[in-house]
Amino acid sequence: MFSPTKFLADAVRRVCRIDHPETRTEPPPLDIPRGASGVIDEYTEPEPTVSEWLRSLVPKKGSSLRYVRSIFLFAEWLPHYNLTWLVGDSVAGLTVGFVVIPQAMAYALLADLSPEYGLYTSFVGAALYWVFGTSKDIVIGVSAELQHVSRVAALPLVSWVASLSNNSTH
Repeated sequence: MFSPTKFLADAVRRVCRIDHPETRTEPPPLDIPRGASGVIDEYTEPEPTVSEWLRSLVPKKGSSLRYVRSIFLFAEWLPHYNLTWLVGDSVAGLTVGFVVIPQAMAYALLADLSPEYGLYTSFVGAALYWVFGTSKDIVIGVSAELQHVSRVAALPLVSWVASLSNNSTH
């Protein structure tokens, strides 16, 4: 069967003198330097001993320190922290706290939870974030959308569990 694409590709290969693997009848020549026998010596890498392998797994002092600093980001800025930053951070913390505490308690009540759960969401995240995070413009806590979605999703489940408990007591 005639294929114009294959015919054109073969013609271009012949004009450009491109050797195609399908048209090759003999293996390609090896470039062996003069005086060489053509035999390539086999190279084998020596197997490491158990102690050498274990020593290769032990991290170096500098790489361990870099790894710890990459996890605990406060290690970079804490030595440079000053009193001016402390005053500003204290004012910002109090301002955010006055907003977040009642908001978190209200959203917990909106989700039919006790207010303590709202306080957990506002304090625990913020108390841990400074260890692992770098953003100064973040408030970790609840949001109205999350509370509404969780309540809508949880109400059928709560009513189903309540119906099961009512059926099991009778």
